[in-house]
Amino acid sequence: MKTSALKTAALGTLVLFAAACSDDPAPPIPTVTPSVTAEPQPSVTPLPATFTEPSQPLVEDESPPEVTTSEAAVEDTADDATPYEIYTRGLAQWKSGELEAAEASLEQACWKMENFARARVNLARVRLERGDLDGARAAIDEALGIDEDFAPTYNVLGRILLAAGDRDAAFEAFRRSARLDPSNPWPLNNMGYALLVAGDPASAAEYLEQALERDDRLAVAWNNLALVRERLGEGSAAADAAARASALDPRYAPVAQRLAALAVTTAPRAVTIAAHENAIDATHGP
Repeated sequence: MKTSALKTAALGTLVLFAAACSDDPAPPIPTVTPSVTAEPQPSVTPLPATFTEPSQPLVEDESPPEVTTSEAAVEDTADDATPYEIYTRGLAQWKSGELEAAEASLEQACWKMENFARARVNLARVRLERGDLDGARAAIDEALGIDEDFAPTYNVLGRILLAAGDRDAAFEAFRRSARLDPSNPWPLNNMGYALLVAGDPASAAEYLEQALERDDRLAVAWNNLALVRERLGEGSAAADAAARASALDPRYAPVAQRLAALAVTTAPRAVTIAAHENAIDATHGP
């Protein structure tokens, strides 16, 4: 799945993407409410002048095992295709960047599989990439009507709410996803990211660290933690986290290089979070 750039400037803040639950008890999730003020809809309360919000999507979940981007899967349009084949074709089209075709295939799969919540969640993701918040929310509402305890639904719901400027509701959706699937690091990453752009880096660090406890190879979480550490004035720790992100994913190398240079200085520096520093090619989404 690719990252999305929302069309509407008033909604252009960000959209931050299920693994089986572990038998081991997960670390408790702190009860933290985002420190944001009431926001008029659909605009978002401006952040401090030294803190520029990223405009790129938040990432979400790991790639589903059934997804394939093979040419055969994308071109499989046989009239006798089973509903699940139509579904997997839609996923392949999505991951190949054919969003319009993917949406059509997933809509057809949803129509043929009335009780398949996952198809609706992925349809919501495709619509979100296309900038269709209303359509994405409609698909999520259908998924909730089928299974109100399906964790990925709430993660995508959080992204939709965050894109609409409702950080508090988005945070609660991410929190519910994390509670339903405690072993999944992605909702925790998204919670941390939401707190970061809300101007609460100390609380953001707690969630990002929990995400990395679950998966220490999650490059985007290391990158976000680096930005949090920088925001907190912890230059050396920021550089270390950025180096971990860069080693896992070379797309984060510019961030690592910048923070490594800053780490050798002691002068305070205003933090600006650029869009490319938080973006990732989101080839994720079960």
